Amino acid sequence: MALKILVCVRQVPCPETVESIPELGNVSEWRMNRYDEYALEAALQIRDTHPDTRVDALSVGNERVRESIRRAMAMGADAGIHIPFESGPFTDPATTANVISDYAKSAGYDLIFAGVMSEDAMRASVGPMIAGQIGLPCASAVVSVSLDPENRSVFAECEMESGWVETVRVKLPALLTIQTGNRPPRYPSLSNTLRARKQEIQTVNPASDIEVRSCTVPADGFVSETSECLFLEGTADEKSDALLRILAEKDLLR
Repeated sequence: MALKILVCVRQVPCPETVESIPELGNVSEWRMNRYDEYALEAALQIRDTHPDTRVDALSVGNERVRESIRRAMAMGADAGIHIPFESGPFTDPATTANVISDYAKSAGYDLIFAGVMSEDAMRASVGPMIAGQIGLPCASAVVSVSLDPENRSVFAECEMESGWVETVRVKLPALLTIQTGNRPPRYPSLSNTLRARKQEIQTVNPASDIEVRSCTVPADGFVSETSECLFLEGTADEKSDALLRILAEKDLLR
């Protein structure tokens, strides 16, 4: 079964090189988001089993993100795609999703993988937003993926609360956000590293009408401390209804 897989890769600052968000312009070291490394590994494991699979790595951002694209290629991705987009270190998730979905919806991918969240913003929203904008089924916090070629679908084991794991079957094309799984990401091989240095990265300019939304981040660091915590009780439906009411009351839904 020939597959075409897109892996969304984000570049994040190394935590030890930044003390607060206003100083991000002076960050000396950046790297690929760890969760995206697991997303890439999940795609490469599928290709190990199904050699006809093609794996592309895509990143949105300035010229610097090409370093992470090349690392993805060194780890085994067949090709790299760069969408140049300047909007500051913390692009609004909806804007990032707009840029990626605008490219991916006509590129014919069978699977799109993204890390479950980014280590800097930790919003866990870009992947599901891409799925929503393209109209793809989506499974989140996936820890294991297995292909079902006969039914052109995948079985995804999704991490749930309290240590539970839910297994779902998702028809292709689909989008999965990947949580850290049982197998760590592979190291770049020498042959792939040499190939990545020479292989051209495809540049795809974003559409001129992409809507750029503002993004608000805390001014004193990556994590905002709070002493308030609310535990939702009831069934899954009751808890989801309660969560929607809370988000609406706080004007967090658009």
